[in-house]
This record gives sequence, C-alpha cells and structure tokens, in this order.
Amino acid sequence: MRSKLYKKHRASKYRFPTHTTKGSGNAKGQTVIGSKPALESIERKLGRPLKVAKTDHTRYEWVFCELREDT
Repeated sequence: MRSKLYKKHRASKYRFPTHTTKGSGNAKGQTVIGSKPALESIERKLGRPLKVAKTDHTRYEWVFCELREDT
C-alpha cells in the first residue's frame, strides 16, 4: 500500500554501502555512512534538493521520506 503522507525515494545499500576510508601517515580514517552519498545521488537525479522529513532503512535499501504536497 502506498503512503498517503510520504513520498518515498529509495537507494540500494549495495550501491551505497557504509565503509571506512583509510588514512595515510598520521591521518586517521573515517567511517562514511552510505546514506549521505545515496541522498546526494537522489538529489542529482531529481535536480533539486530533497526535503527529507524522515529517514528509514530496510535490510537492502536506504529510504528517504518526503512529505507529499498533494495531501
């Protein structure tokens, strides 16, 4: 059933995984959460910034919920 309140945008966790970057020398690495690049990819596809009201995730995908304007 489709949500009447939210418009959902989804991105695969396999394409945008959470990973650790390695630092060189004395620099420490950092953890990159996969939801940030996933959100940037969705915004590039839409051509506008996404107004995220709620984020969620399933086992296989990141889910960004945007409030519907038509309700």
